[in-house]
Amino acid sequence: MIQKLDRVETRLDQMEKENERQHLETRALVKISFSELDRRLSDLESQMKEIQEWKKQVQTRLQS
Repeated sequence: MIQKLDRVETRLDQMEKENERQHLETRALVKISFSELDRRLSDLESQMKEIQEWKKQVQTRLQS
């Protein structure tokens, strides 16, 4: 009986370690995903600013 309990405890410890490893890996992937999204959003914001400036220049030329 004690041997069975020892095996169960060992197995639970292994599962806990694997769960922690997977949790850390998942957090790292989410962090990378958010970093990539932030970069892409910043790029889009920059492009939008450039388009707005270009539009303003075109409008100024058309009014002249």
